[in-house]
Amino acid sequence: MSLNVIKKIMNSSVESKDNEEYSNIPIDISDIINICKEYSKLGGNIQNQIDYILEFGIEDGIKNGLVTQQSLIFIKNFLQGISNNPYFGDSVNQSQEVIFLIKEYESSLPKNIILN
Repeated sequence: MSLNVIKKIMNSSVESKDNEEYSNIPIDISDIINICKEYSKLGGNIQNQIDYILEFGIEDGIKNGLVTQQSLIFIKNFLQGISNNPYFGDSVNQSQEVIFLIKEYESSLPKNIILN
């Protein structure tokens, strides 16, 4: 059996397990629509900041001027909406990680800087 055949068999096995796992998750279309509406309300500027944070991190984004401290509260609130819905799968964990990192960043700021 060639390496390519083995890879195809393994990939199809993984794909079927993934499809099986997620087909039992009762996500409702209204959940998706609601989170899309909330994302849309953020506006392009904050949406871009979320993208930057997910790709490069909070501190790097702020150092480079691509993420503002004032936006962190809006980003945190949006991500909290995702993390409150367990049916969003792995995105729940990802949003919780980013919320944690934002809180860590905020706690590292001098006490005289208030973001909330």
